[in-house]
Amino acid sequence: MRKFLIYILTLFGILSAAMPAESQDLDSLWDVFNTVKDDTSKIILLNEEIGLYYESVNPDSAILMYDLAADIADKHIYNPGKVSKKHLFYFQFYKFTALRYAGMLYANFSEHTMAQKYFNNALSMTKMMYESGSTEKEKRILKGGLAACYVNIGITYYYTGVYEAAVSNYLKSLKLYEELISTCTNKSNRSKYKYGISTCYTNLGNIYQEQMSTEKALDYHFKSLEIKKEIEDKRGEGICLNNIGNTFLSKFNYKKAEEYYKKALDLAIKTNDTKSQSISYSNLGIVEKRLGNYDGAIEFYTTALKIKLELDDKNGITNVYSNIASLYISKADSIAKTESEKNMYISHALQYAEKALIIAREIKALPYVNEAYKNLMLVNKLRKNFKMAYLYADDYIVTKDSLFSDEKTVALNEMGAKYEAEKKQLKIDRLNNENKIKQVQIDKNKEEAQKQQLVINAIVIGLSVFLVFLLLVILLFMQKKKANKLLNFQKHEIQQKNDDLQQANHEILAQKEEIEVQRDLVVEQKDRIEEQKNLITTGIELAKNIQQSLLPHDEQAQNIFGNHFIIFKPKDIVSGDFYWGTKIDDLLIVTVADCTGHGVPGAFMSMMGISFLNEIVSKKKIFSAGEILDDLRASVISALKQKGFTGEQKDGMDMSLCVINTSNGNMQFAGAYNPCIIMKKSGEMIDLLPDKQPVAIYDRMKPFTNTECTLEKGDRIYLFSDGYVDQFGGPKGKKFRIAGLKELLIQTANLPIEHQKAKIQENLDQWMNGFEKNYDQIDDITVLGLVV
Repeated sequence: MRKFLIYILTLFGILSAAMPAESQDLDSLWDVFNTVKDDTSKIILLNEEIGLYYESVNPDSAILMYDLAADIADKHIYNPGKVSKKHLFYFQFYKFTALRYAGMLYANFSEHTMAQKYFNNALSMTKMMYESGSTEKEKRILKGGLAACYVNIGITYYYTGVYEAAVSNYLKSLKLYEELISTCTNKSNRSKYKYGISTCYTNLGNIYQEQMSTEKALDYHFKSLEIKKEIEDKRGEGICLNNIGNTFLSKFNYKKAEEYYKKALDLAIKTNDTKSQSISYSNLGIVEKRLGNYDGAIEFYTTALKIKLELDDKNGITNVYSNIASLYISKADSIAKTESEKNMYISHALQYAEKALIIAREIKALPYVNEAYKNLMLVNKLRKNFKMAYLYADDYIVTKDSLFSDEKTVALNEMGAKYEAEKKQLKIDRLNNENKIKQVQIDKNKEEAQKQQLVINAIVIGLSVFLVFLLLVILLFMQKKKANKLLNFQKHEIQQKNDDLQQANHEILAQKEEIEVQRDLVVEQKDRIEEQKNLITTGIELAKNIQQSLLPHDEQAQNIFGNHFIIFKPKDIVSGDFYWGTKIDDLLIVTVADCTGHGVPGAFMSMMGISFLNEIVSKKKIFSAGEILDDLRASVISALKQKGFTGEQKDGMDMSLCVINTSNGNMQFAGAYNPCIIMKKSGEMIDLLPDKQPVAIYDRMKPFTNTECTLEKGDRIYLFSDGYVDQFGGPKGKKFRIAGLKELLIQTANLPIEHQKAKIQENLDQWMNGFEKNYDQIDDITVLGLVV
């Protein structure tokens, strides 16, 4: 050890003589390297000076320097006969350091596969050294190295989306750091171990945040922040503040998120930490975007991107690209005033989303790949390229399932709970071991007392009987008193340890009782939830009966529609679709509508639509198809109090409506997104197209088009919601599409109307359940066909 210190002091002396205090350029460093003779100094120089210098100017060369340091160390490691055991340990530790530094450099540039390779090699070497009979001091050094390696490996798993492996490594590291700090009195080393514990807390907080365990995440982040302040790690404080902001952001507490992001930014500016500045700018951009301030958001994103490009921070670059893509998607979907403006925003979003995907794939960062797929899915949906949108949606779901699942969340929580339980058990085991040591000492004292007695007996044999007896009595009394005093003291210590064990057992029993109380509470809450569910289901069944009473029943439908069929399949108990019809003199008025959503919300909207239609036709006597939809839209806007705010256009109806004069065959049609198909008796198909606007408030509202045509006896009219054509199924799991429905209507046009209905229903069942995979119904389905 003394010789090792001499090496270091000699090297530092050479460096001080060869390099100016403020300008240790590369030539000077290589001059020193070529001057020193011993390999120890060369390795330290490569690891701590030359490699560090190259990291800032040429990272590839820095890795070569660390590899060179490892190679020089190998010359001594694999020639053990030529080096002492003590020096062999230090050469192995130098190699471990070189491997870790290279791995950290790869990780900084997001090359996580190479980083893991170096970290695992360093970990294997350290484990081998730890198990090969090192001294206690060496084992303490190696334990710190193991803890650092586990953190490094955990971080690479985090950035590649393998969260369970990341948590496992973080907990291993945390356990080692806690063991080290529990026996450490050196102030400098305690600060290092606290830094390691803080790093573990930060990384665990990030993973629990990703898993949406926000309270647990906040607990870890605030613990980490407290340690960072204690050890005066300003950069670490900034990281913690950003992480706390991220967690509040995921809780939709934008005010708190912005508060912590600004604190982090102020600290980063004060410490001239450009990387942390870029993170804070990007985070503030997310807050501005969530609040609808798109101009402020793009300003923050642009500032963050400029810094990340200068730093070549690939993780950061792909993150900002994804954020900018998401922003342009929101602008295209909500604030674009013209089609050209919308297309411009879509083009920008596509450009940034594709850039993000390229880099995310390059660095194998699964969370960023998942975010890029999501943005590309949304962009292609806006472009109406539904095929690409579906493909990206599939990729998004697959990668998201790889990152997040209930099973993974449970596994991560179990890992944390297991760690805490092991921690308590170690404390109990340590107390038991201390008691065993005390008992061994008692037995040893008894044995020594017996030996002393034999010595005394041997000494007094030659003395007179009286003196022997007197001295023997005195000595025996004194020894017994001393032994009793010692035994009483040791008995007291054993009793104290037993009390500690009993206290620990009481705590465990108390925790067990608390767990049982929590379990009973969960069971009680489950029963309440089931009761609430039954009440809700009963209410929905009642709503179904009300809704059914508003729809034309079989006899009434026959009187209104004549020769017809109706396919009505709600997705839930009640439906967001409805069909309606009435006859007034020679006019037959019929409609099929698809209200916003399905289930209870859609059912309420459908009942409101039926009520308004009855009022418009029966009371107001409006018989023009276009005017009926205009008046219905006005009623919906008034009833829903729509003012034109973003998102309100999603509450309304898509529908097709026909007004048929049964005396002369004249038909009027008006549609809101939903078309009407006419099959002429001659076999010709006529497709009446709807207006591209809903029966609700809309940013470009215009009067509904009133289309007229002439029908002949025997012609068939088909009205339908989008549930049938949007249903997934078939051999490839795709939508049936309107083209498929048209083909089906052509094939069955000559069948009696009731047989045609059976074929359409049979086709739907076959599409959903007739192939390798069965598909659930995704929306309410309504198809109405009638013969003129």
